[in-house]
Amino acid sequence: MRPLLTLGLVLVRCLLAAQQPFPTFNDHPRWNVVSCFWHDCTTDTLGYADTTQLCGHTYALVDAHTEEGDPFYVRNDGPRTLYRTSTECSAREYTLYDYSLQAGDSIYVGRSSYSAEDPDTTLFKVDLIDTVTVLGIPRRRFHMLFDPCGMDQLIRQMEWLEGIGSRTHPFYPMGCLCDACESSYWILCADSADVQIYQDPGYDRCSYTTVGIEDVAATADGLRVLPGAGDGRSRVILPEGAGAGRLDVFDVAARLLSTHEVGNTPDLSIPVPTQGVLVVRFTDHAGSVHVARTVGLGP
Repeated sequence: MRPLLTLGLVLVRCLLAAQQPFPTFNDHPRWNVVSCFWHDCTTDTLGYADTTQLCGHTYALVDAHTEEGDPFYVRNDGPRTLYRTSTECSAREYTLYDYSLQAGDSIYVGRSSYSAEDPDTTLFKVDLIDTVTVLGIPRRRFHMLFDPCGMDQLIRQMEWLEGIGSRTHPFYPMGCLCDACESSYWILCADSADVQIYQDPGYDRCSYTTVGIEDVAATADGLRVLPGAGDGRSRVILPEGAGAGRLDVFDVAARLLSTHEVGNTPDLSIPVPTQGVLVVRFTDHAGSVHVARTVGLGP
């Protein structure tokens, strides 16, 4: 019963994550974002560096900055996500997302200003709300129209996915919303609470450096790891014809927990030293690598 209970808790957590407006610092979220200026593109991993107490609230500090060098502080407030770029409580707090909106509603959200004459907000309007399934989780999708450059025209489009953010950039005011910037962004993949929550349909690999994200996204080739019955062990089923090799167990921070030499047996039991999400990597004697995830129940 314990594995079924654990699986149920994981599913509940995923469903709850689908309903929260935006990941928090405690979720340790990461977004892999491509940023392009004309045809010059780079890939960056965005997330939170820390938390801080400001003006009676807890904010997450984004580990990247606006082009002006201002810090970016984010917090959830019910169905809304708010942000500020100043630690002065008299300074303005801006809307980043608002999932209480209905189709046809409008709202002014923050935007980066590149000169003193630029407005600091821009108009967004909900054109349509529907539900899409993203990596097995149903999420509300907000089709937004917005005014990019203070033109008083809703001529640009953006999609907000509840629990993930804008499909172009999770912190879109950090970039440039105006056409004249010649910049573009899009999310390749994202994870929250050590679970992948988004992947671009045309992109099959995240560039995170941890074993738990990069390798698992790249391989799904027959290695299976099943949680044990609460006895501190997990059952490992090797890919067909894998033969002998070495089995490494990592936590989601890519720390090596244990290593096991494996003989010519396709089915084995290994001790699991900790609870939580684990990554198991099998390397056969020919050098082929196979990776799988499991939920470790620990001793």
